[in-house]
Amino acid sequence: MKKLRKATFDPLLNQTFAVRPDDNRTIPVKLASITQRDLNAQFENFTLNFDPLDDASALPDGNYLLENEQLGQAMIFISATPAIGPEPGRFYYEAVFNVYIGDDGNRGQITV
Repeated sequence: MKKLRKATFDPLLNQTFAVRPDDNRTIPVKLASITQRDLNAQFENFTLNFDPLDDASALPDGNYLLENEQLGQAMIFISATPAIGPEPGRFYYEAVFNVYIGDDGNRGQITV
């Protein structure tokens, strides 16, 4: 089980990951950005944005196994999101995390 926090992903920015939609294939993606939002003092809110590295069609929203040499494996929920720009049909994957850190400021952890 991995404890996933923003700090877990910070050193992995711009690294390649593999998304496994099934046992027979992987889709390579790059961790393109990490956005943190301070919406509530009791939660750590951050979003991971992954750029697909091949011409595969977008996966439906759902839970997928994410793999990286440093991270290992983790099951996360991702959504294909249309990219804004001049390339029609271009998309990226987004994973949104809301980690409860509690009333006393001690940082909690998501375990997957």
